[in-house]
Order: sequence, then structure tokens, then C-alpha cells
Amino acid sequence: MRLLQLQNGVLSLTRNFVDNIPPYAILSHTWGEDEQEVTLQDVMQGKGKGKEGYRKIEFCGKQATSDGLHYFWVDTCCIDKSSSAELQESLNSMFGWYQNAAKCYVYLADVPRKAEVNGLRRADWKPPGKQMVPSRLDTSRATCSINSRIFSCDRQKLGDKTSLESLLSEITKIPAMALRNSHLSTFSVQERMLWIKHRETKKAEDMAYSLFGIFNVQISLLYGEGEERAFERLRREIDHHDNPRKVVKKLPIAHGAAFDSHAEEQNPTCLEGTRVDVRSHISKWADDPQTEALFWLSGMAGTGKSTISRTLASSYDRRGRLAASFFFKKGEADRGGVSKFFTTIAAQLAQYIPATAQHIHSTISADPVIVEKAMPPLIASRAARLPAPSYLIIVDALDECEVEKDMTLLIKLFSDIRQKAPGLKVFITSRPELPIRLGFKATKGAYDKVILHEIADSVIKHDITAFLAHELEQIRHDYNESVEEEERQLPASWPTQQDSQDLIKMTVPLFISAATVCLFIADRVGGNPRKKLEKLLMNRARAQGSKLDAMYLVVLEQLLAGLSGQYSQEVLAQSQKVVGSIVVLASLLSPSALARLLDLPIEDVSDLLDLLHSTVAPIISRFPPGSETIRKESIWIDQKRTHEQLATNCFRILKGSLRNDICGVRHPGTEHSSIDTEKISTILPDEVQYACEHWAYHLRESGVDILDGGEVHTFLSEHLRIVRNLVLASSQIARFLDDAIRFILAFGPVIHQAPLQVYSSALIFAPQNSIIRLSF
Repeated sequence: MRLLQLQNGVLSLTRNFVDNIPPYAILSHTWGEDEQEVTLQDVMQGKGKGKEGYRKIEFCGKQATSDGLHYFWVDTCCIDKSSSAELQESLNSMFGWYQNAAKCYVYLADVPRKAEVNGLRRADWKPPGKQMVPSRLDTSRATCSINSRIFSCDRQKLGDKTSLESLLSEITKIPAMALRNSHLSTFSVQERMLWIKHRETKKAEDMAYSLFGIFNVQISLLYGEGEERAFERLRREIDHHDNPRKVVKKLPIAHGAAFDSHAEEQNPTCLEGTRVDVRSHISKWADDPQTEALFWLSGMAGTGKSTISRTLASSYDRRGRLAASFFFKKGEADRGGVSKFFTTIAAQLAQYIPATAQHIHSTISADPVIVEKAMPPLIASRAARLPAPSYLIIVDALDECEVEKDMTLLIKLFSDIRQKAPGLKVFITSRPELPIRLGFKATKGAYDKVILHEIADSVIKHDITAFLAHELEQIRHDYNESVEEEERQLPASWPTQQDSQDLIKMTVPLFISAATVCLFIADRVGGNPRKKLEKLLMNRARAQGSKLDAMYLVVLEQLLAGLSGQYSQEVLAQSQKVVGSIVVLASLLSPSALARLLDLPIEDVSDLLDLLHSTVAPIISRFPPGSETIRKESIWIDQKRTHEQLATNCFRILKGSLRNDICGVRHPGTEHSSIDTEKISTILPDEVQYACEHWAYHLRESGVDILDGGEVHTFLSEHLRIVRNLVLASSQIARFLDDAIRFILAFGPVIHQAPLQVYSSALIFAPQNSIIRLSF
């Protein structure tokens, strides 16, 4: 990659950088006539100042200097177009060059400053690509860079990609999510093809060649082959890359584990101007190829680790440098362990960095059982060839992994990532639990770290003060917008300086406490923000326990306030059933799926969830089921009883849903991967899949004895088809379960690949005296 320099009005070229490319600005511009564009040869010979194209090059150089950058890049004069090899290489690399630019200047030669919005609408925009063909403005160049700014022909700034997002989407017909640097692989091939519907190019073949960046594929340049032939070759290459991605999409993943999943997307990120030093430290580590490949952000509960993780993930996702994220969460099945950790990471790698999909597909094809082993080869060797700068894997709340030895194992595996995959870096957050401390100690210091609870109190107080000020101002604004009577509105002086100081004292040093306070004050149930704040501060004054107990108990009191009589008892009973189930569920369910699992009307469940709103989650984390602090309260949840009820509901769901060959594939050799996922979701809705996976978990946690002739034995007899003359003795049940475990260990991989084999080859090759074989 050659770069330009503009020094004392003289334009010059740098050497051709292969790696360690310095920070640079890049120009996205409207092409003029060929003879008016400055070429590589012009710059090398000191010519071209009289050409119209020199004006925009000079603009780019001066703008880069004003932004503190010494180098810049313009496609017209940084590439030797007479060299077919260099032209091909540039086309293959250009999308990445725009992504990695420190600044991107969009220069609209046909839009004057005074035209503003209407001028932008009339401007010629060319849909996404990464080509150098002389046509109009390439929106992908402007949008793939996170730091895009748009200028008129007289060099006046019109806005940036964020401020003009809606307008850019309207003009270019490209979805706003794509303009936000979402990974383009999340859009279908058909959707992305539509983005070039109105494009014009001077050479017909460039219609196809312009899509290299959009689909992350390359084909050789064959000018003269015609547009139809070029698209035919391009489509074959897209299909070649897309098929592995389809296979990878069927990997078993931990739903809700990614930072932008439905379970995580509503959680907060860092407020601008807060956690500045910590975020700067992390960014310098992530952006410097010479730093260690592992980073540990350690902190006690409530210190804001996950908020920093989400902020980091969001930032690097926008920059196209997020490889994957996994947010552990204890008690949520797949998010609480490592059984689907590596397959989840692999699936995200294939989505975010499409170049890895082929390798992952090949690895699985060579060893299908590797999915069960959860081994790092799924992510390693292809990642070793990732281009600089590094991509990030973010692992949040490792301490919430339920098996201690797995915490240490993950640290050990990732400590070798520099050797196995130097293109990746791993950011881990956790509490300073002993297994994790030992795991990092074993790396012999080969990691960077920040300890949040050792940060100066003054810094934490500053950040929480800024957060509370921002949130309370938003609460005041939203409340005043919702009431018309002037006498009801909150004055600009609310909250008072003293009240603000009291809140700060109540919440420092825990960010989760500050967030919970704001949620409580904003919730209109139980009074307006002024009354809610007064109640909170009064409770703090009379509380004899910790300041945290004072804060959370007043929220509990609010939930219980006003409930009396028979109706209140019905509401409480139903809330215990619904909330208790949410607390102990092994994985998240939608309100409709939860209603079907609990055999309750969906309206009742939705109404209850609307009432409880978002202040319940922090209380659950502070006062888990069975907490002595709230045992006397009527909202107390009997955890074992709730597990027993859920196990019973799982049996009810399964009895009414399961049957042989439920997907109707008929042939025993049909592989699981060939069954359409939408068909599976239709036949096995969420509550049925949940019951299949977690009935045993709830049964175990309930502590209920498994009795001969009881519900569990009846279920096994009817739905696992135990022979009717099985002796009803506990020893026989134990023998059956022991044999079932051996059967699964022996034939699990085959059954996973072709489920109907459980009825054929698995039984045929089971031992003659196998209880499972005799039972079918």
C-alpha cells in the first residue's frame, strides 16, 4: 500500500508498505474525466497540478494534516493501474484499506455547501463496492470506515456518517444497520445484490468486480468477458464461500451469549467521558500488535466489568474488528458452561470474518466429533492468517462459568493464542476468583490487566457522579414531557445538590447500584420521580443494615405496596410462579414460550412482566431465592418447589409433543445438518426444545426422590419405551440409567449426525444384553 504526503505544497509517494502501515486518511470521491484525474505517474514525475482532480487530493492532504495525520491515500494516484497484478491486489485489499483508515473524507464534487440536504439527495451516489472504476461516489468506501466525514465541493463539512445516517440510507437504499458497520454477512446475498441496482460503471465488468468487498470474495479480472460472464463467475465464487457459512450456521451455539443478542442488547454501555483511563488502556493494548495477546479486566461484583465489555464489543464491532463475544451467565444453561463455548465462538468468527468459514467447515468435515470436543482447532489455524490489525474475542464474566476447572482451562487455551492464531487477541473479564487467579498466574505474566476495584476512589466517584447526573436529567426530561400541568413538572433544580450527593454516597463504588437507583426512580409505579427519590433517601436514613440493603429493600417494598385482599393473593401466587420460574430457568424463554411451559394465558404472563419491569433483575442478584433478608416477605420464592413445578411442566409438554421421527425425514441415514432449521423450529417450538434439554436439570435441582411407579418412572416407561415387564425396583431404574449413559457415550456422535440412527444402527450394534436394546 503506497501512501501520499503533502509537505510544503509538494505531493510525494511513500514506499510500498507491506505491514506496519502508519495511520492514514483516505478519500472517497466523485470521479471526473480520465484525463483530469491525477495518476501515479503524474505524482512520480511532479506533474498534475493543473488537472481538476488535483484539487481534491490537495484537500485530502490538508484535511489529514489538520487531523494530525502525516499520510493519506487516494485511489487515482496510489495504484499503478498499468500493472494487472497490482490492480488485482488493490481490488482485493481496498475494502480493508477503507475499514482501517484513521479518517475517511467523502468529497462530493457536485454538492455545494448551500445545497445541504437537498444537494445530497441530488448527488450521484454509487452503491457499495471496493473498485477503482471511474464512476460516482462509492458509498461503501464512505460507510465501511467508522470515521467518515462528508464534505461539499467547497470543502465545507456537511456532517458525518452518524449524523447523516438516515439520509444516507434513504439516498443509497442501503439499510441503516449496514451503514453502522454491521457485518455484511448478516445480510442475505439477494439483499446485498440489490444495493448495486442503480449503479453505473464505465466498464461493464466492473458491475461485478465492484462487489468484491461486499461479499468478501475475489475473482481474477478479465476485462472483455462482459458483464454477464463476470457475474456468473462471481456468483459461483459467492456460492463456494456461502456453502461453508451455511454449514457453520448450524453449529450448536449458546443463545444470548453474544454482546448484541436480544438478552444483552438492552444492557448499558459506558457513558461518554466515563471510564476514560481504563478504556484508553484497553484500546492501546488492542491496537498495538506488540502487546500481549491476553488481557484480564478484574473487578469485584458491581464494578462495571460487563458495561466495559459491551462498550468495547460495540466499538470494535463498528470498526469491523470484533471476532466474537461470549457473555457467561450462571444458571442460563449454555451460557453457564463451556459445552457450546468454542462452537459459539467459531460460528461468530465465520459470520464476522467470512474468510474463516471455509477453514471451520473443513475442520468439521475432517472430524465431525470435534464439535463435541469443543476444541480450539475450530478457531485457530485460519485465524493465524488474519490480516493486521488484530481482531478481538471478548469473554465476559468468566467467573460465572459453573465448573471451576473450565475457567482455568479457557485461560490456558487462550494463553497460547499468540502462537496458534497471532491475528487474534482475547479480552477477559471476571471477579478475582481463585481458579481464575491461578489460571492467569500459570501464564507467567503473559497478559495485560486492569484491576477495577483498585482504581482510585476519586476516579470511580467522578464516573458515578457523571452517570447519575446524566440519567437523572433524562428522567426529569422524560417525566416533564409526559405531564402537561406546569405545577406537576420537575424544576431544573431537581434533584437538589444535597440529594445528588446523598445518592452518590449511597451508590459509590458500585455502578450496578447507581443503575438500579435510576431504574427505580424512573419507574412511575408508586409515584413520580420526586416521591421515589424521597422514599429512597428516607429509607437510607432509617436503615440499620448496609446501604445496599437499604436501597434494594425499598424497591422490594414498592413492588409489594398496595396489594391486599383475595385479588392480591392471586397476583402474588401467580407472580411467585412466573418470577420464580424466570429465576431458575436454565435458559431464557420468550414470554409466549414461558406461558406455554407454565400452562398460563400469555396475557397474564405479559401483564405481570410489564408490572415487574426491569427493577427485578438487580434484586434477584442481590437477594437470591432463599435469602434470609427477604424470607419473611410474601414474595419469597421456594427454589426447590419451583424446580419441581418446572420438571412437572416439562413432562407435560413432552408427553403431548414427542413422537417417532418427529420431523418426518423417514430415512434413517438423513443427517441432522440437512434438516431445515426453520422446520425444526416449527415442529419443536421453544418450550418443547427447552423441556427436552432441561427436564433432568429441574428434576435434579428439585431434590425430589425418584420412586418406582412415580411420575419419572412413568415418563421413562411411556416415552423411552421401557419393556412393560421391567421389574419395578430402584436397582432396575439405576441399571437402566447406567446403560443409557453407556449407550449415549458410544453412539452419541452418530445420533447427532443422523438422529434416526438411534432406532436402527445404534440399537443393532448395542450389546445383546443392553437394557436399552431390549427396551425397543
